[in-house]
Amino acid sequence: MAQINYKHLRYLYETVRLGSVQAAAVALHVSPQAVSAQLKQLEAQAGQPLLARHGRALRPTDAGTMAMAYARQIFELGDELAAVLVDHPGELAIPCRIGLTDSVPKSMAVACTAALIRGDQRREAIFVEGPLDDLQGRLLSGRLHAIVSDREPATGDLSDFDIRLLVRSPLAWVATEAFADRLADGFPANLHQQPVILWQAGSVMSSQVSAWLDQRGVRPRIAARCVDTALMKSLCASGLGAAPVPAVITDTVHAQMGLVTLGEMPTVEMSLWLIQRRGQLTEEIAWPASN
Repeated sequence: MAQINYKHLRYLYETVRLGSVQAAAVALHVSPQAVSAQLKQLEAQAGQPLLARHGRALRPTDAGTMAMAYARQIFELGDELAAVLVDHPGELAIPCRIGLTDSVPKSMAVACTAALIRGDQRREAIFVEGPLDDLQGRLLSGRLHAIVSDREPATGDLSDFDIRLLVRSPLAWVATEAFADRLADGFPANLHQQPVILWQAGSVMSSQVSAWLDQRGVRPRIAARCVDTALMKSLCASGLGAAPVPAVITDTVHAQMGLVTLGEMPTVEMSLWLIQRRGQLTEEIAWPASN
């Protein structure tokens, strides 16, 4: 394809978003004939249909759905740029887009990126959360500058990536003081049949934690499962169960959430990895030496 005409792409975006050419024409302040003509030009350029009629509505084809995914990000970035230019004339911040996999603990993400945020005052950190495969695609297409992940990339061609281990930490179980006071002595046996909060079933961390407990004959009651470790800690802080967190952040968890440590699992570890495009690995995203 030749270079995309973004005006045509905007017409596609509004037609799909609003459900009809007529509605898109009203929103764009043009005639329906103008919208239809430019949609046909975009489809001719793409070499395939991007819209199909379903009853009275227009819906995207598979190719149209893919185009919409890109269009949404393009126009969101354009709107963001316009807002920055208007709100901060003469002192424009350079965005640094950092992807975080869903299960990276937020306090660990803060620790790893604090030096970057405190550094160049002209730079603005923008965090994007999502699954690793999606973030890798964004990194390769230039929509992200770096990824902080709790697992290494395991699929696809990794030749375009530089990957560095940021930190590795065993897990520790935490709970509220009231919850801990109700437990019998002796970790981890005192978690048997007690409510706990874990990551989603099938995740690497959840499987490792379950295996470690099984080896010791401990079978807690799974009270909740979460993708987001921040939600895990919040549920734990509400007294709804014990939860595993990286031992390197227990001081932060104690101070911020009033939780106490029940015990550690020295052989079950969480690692954080920095993933960037080849040749662009930065020293500013790092685990602080003081930790």
